[in-house]
Amino acid sequence: MSGTSFLLLMVIMDNVASISFEIRQFGPSTVELPSGEVRGLLVTFKDSHWTPVEVYRGLHYGSLGNEGSSFNTQWNKTMSANRWANVCPQVDIGGVNSLKDLLKVLPRVRVIRLYHRSNYTKDQMEDCLALNVFLPSRDWTDTTPFAVMVFVHGESYEIGTGNAYDGSVLASYGDVIVITINYRLGVLGFLNTGHSTAQGNQALMDILAVLQWVQDNIRAFNGDPNKVTLFGHGHGAALVNILTFSSLTEQGKYFQRAVIQSGSALSPWAVSYDAHSCAQWLARNVNCSSFTNDIEGLTKCLRSRSAQDLVNSSPAAPKYHSCMAPSPNPYGEIFRAPVEKLMKESRNTFTSIPVIFGVTSSEAYMYLKQKELTDGISEQRKSQIIRTFVLNNFQYNRQKIFDILYHQYTSWDTVQTEFTRRDNILQLLSDGLYVAPLVKMAQEHSLSTDTYFYAFTHATVSDTAQYHNWTSAVHGDELAYIFGAPLVEGVTPFSDKFTPQEKVISQTMMRYWTNFAKTGDPNKPDGELTFEQKLRSDPGWPKYNRSEQSFLHFGSNTTVSSHYRGKELSLWLDLIPKLNKPAKPNPDPREHELRDQNNMASFDEPHRLITNFKKIFPPHPPIPPPTLPPVPDTHYPNGDPTYSNPKTKREDPLEQIKPPAEERPEQQSGLSNSVPLSITVAIGCSLLFVNILLFSAVYYQRRRIQRLNREAIEQEQNDDNDFPDIGQKPQKENSASKEPPDRDSSVDPQSKPNIQSNPLYTVISKTPCDLAQESSHESLSTLSCASSGVNQKNAVNHKSGVVPALPRDCPVIQKDNIPNSKYAANSSLSKEKMNNVRNSTTTHDTITVV
Repeated sequence: MSGTSFLLLMVIMDNVASISFEIRQFGPSTVELPSGEVRGLLVTFKDSHWTPVEVYRGLHYGSLGNEGSSFNTQWNKTMSANRWANVCPQVDIGGVNSLKDLLKVLPRVRVIRLYHRSNYTKDQMEDCLALNVFLPSRDWTDTTPFAVMVFVHGESYEIGTGNAYDGSVLASYGDVIVITINYRLGVLGFLNTGHSTAQGNQALMDILAVLQWVQDNIRAFNGDPNKVTLFGHGHGAALVNILTFSSLTEQGKYFQRAVIQSGSALSPWAVSYDAHSCAQWLARNVNCSSFTNDIEGLTKCLRSRSAQDLVNSSPAAPKYHSCMAPSPNPYGEIFRAPVEKLMKESRNTFTSIPVIFGVTSSEAYMYLKQKELTDGISEQRKSQIIRTFVLNNFQYNRQKIFDILYHQYTSWDTVQTEFTRRDNILQLLSDGLYVAPLVKMAQEHSLSTDTYFYAFTHATVSDTAQYHNWTSAVHGDELAYIFGAPLVEGVTPFSDKFTPQEKVISQTMMRYWTNFAKTGDPNKPDGELTFEQKLRSDPGWPKYNRSEQSFLHFGSNTTVSSHYRGKELSLWLDLIPKLNKPAKPNPDPREHELRDQNNMASFDEPHRLITNFKKIFPPHPPIPPPTLPPVPDTHYPNGDPTYSNPKTKREDPLEQIKPPAEERPEQQSGLSNSVPLSITVAIGCSLLFVNILLFSAVYYQRRRIQRLNREAIEQEQNDDNDFPDIGQKPQKENSASKEPPDRDSSVDPQSKPNIQSNPLYTVISKTPCDLAQESSHESLSTLSCASSGVNQKNAVNHKSGVVPALPRDCPVIQKDNIPNSKYAANSSLSKEKMNNVRNSTTTHDTITVV
């Protein structure tokens, strides 16, 4: 830059330093919306070179509605959009916790920023879905449509509001429409019970409803619906990133560019650690745990609690993770799968629009206490923080990963002090929680379309006084420069103490951001350069890719660099992912534990370890949702701050927790019952087949035993004198063996118990008469036993395998009654045959008992 140009630039900066603005009660013009006229406020600047801005506050884009309320679809008079809308229910930082208490757990700068934003969160209401429009004023003859920039705030998923961000300076300087929004937070924005009627991600649906409102209404503000840039910071950046993967955004239908600052969908905190467990812990915190598996009862119980009770009872997630946050839902379309899986899809908004990615040098400063930032940290404290980080973020080879991180983030080229260890820990947490996930996302995006990357490292001078021996940009520092706070005094929620150098940085960043909103290229403005722009010599912002990895560095000077933190990122993107995998199937978890893992004193906040965060109730089976419209109509076709349409009203998050819709009961019953019914039928058929096989085997074996016994009896009858060595000696006739059938049936104390009536007895043991009777059924004539008075001692002795002779009182099948051929066969039985009979009888015993 020449000396003359430099002097002219300094004159401009001197004028900029004196700029301030004032707000008039009403603007000079109105905006005609489909349902009526709306009038906003007018913001003017003392410097005549700055364009006035019309501000329309509290325009409702959706309504949670109230039962029994009546709403008008139109109004006859001009509505005044001069008041901020109520913010969504959240923890009141300014009223509940004192600054002294917050300083015990958070850095001073973080507490001050939250406190400034809390001034805009005092008026809370569930019906909070509103936005604010910052519109540059133009001569009525200029009809060129404005590019639109929609900002998604992101202090956390629990707190925040778009009302706190004044877009007047950015709109005036960049000649774009700026929109800030409110969306549901915490429990009301992300509750996911695992049931089809409580799928979570309400906040994502709110942002999508904002984009639909823009498509329907922005032309009334002379905005271009085909030049919409969605930009978010921190948790808001993660929401923007997730929406780029949503099938509902239809490849750039709702927004055509995106800026993702200091956060991404791959960060550990970006997605709920375990949405169902978080819902269970919430139920316990508000005394609704008895309804955990009863969705209707849970709905009634939660509705009986106030919104403030719910947001104040949100459970704490494991450290470095989130609880009430976006969660993948296979039955939904807004966020239907894990981010890693969505990144592999080739057709979505993410792969079809240009994106700017960016980080600051110390993103994770809020994870350290003010005392640790001021005084540094000890060796023991460093070990505690790294051990907790490793345990909560990795599953395998934890001790190896700990050793690598501890070694990598140690300053070996200088003396180890409390401050060097502090800086090492800040870099480790920043790289692991913010930088590495965002760089991985940028590298993936660069494979498809234009990608730009920046690193903001300038520490605001007025903020560095809050630290000792440390000058580094922290999470959120760049927002003040993007919204133009250094140029104009009183831009909320930022400080008003900036140096002349910081004013230059702010102008440079606003030019890049608004150029990108207009053309998709931060280097190309839309139209001719102004005189002031010609004086500037902004470096060209190169595109980012995997090989060169060029990026823009916003520091004391704006320069082009490459391979941001390349050495450290190679560790996070290459080595650690390889270590965080099992070396074999079904590994033993004990092999991957940290050394001395059961020592809770060796961890930071041990109550927030993942080992202590488990489901407290058994989950109920998930139920597929009914067929629903892809995008619920949650927007208004107008900008009335008080308008609500009963036909398109937005259900509140608790109202959405209801039994499955009854529109298609046959579909639900079929889906839920078909699988169990199929399993039952398959098991029944298998058991039937097995029973048939067993019955056939038993029946065949029994017939075989009967045949062998029959042959043995016949042989005994006809050839009892030929084989004296295989049976009992023939019994002599006596009077006892020929007692008449009607003799006294009293039980002899010396005799064995009568067990013939037992069904098992008929299988295990048969009397000789029975055997003879069975044999006679297959002979030419049918014979019967004379009486049942056969002594038990004549029964077949199965233990020994001996077959007794036929008793005298039982009719004998004579040789004359049997055909000669059969008699010949029976008479030819050998001694070996009789041994087979013994063996068969023993086999019979074994099979029958089993």
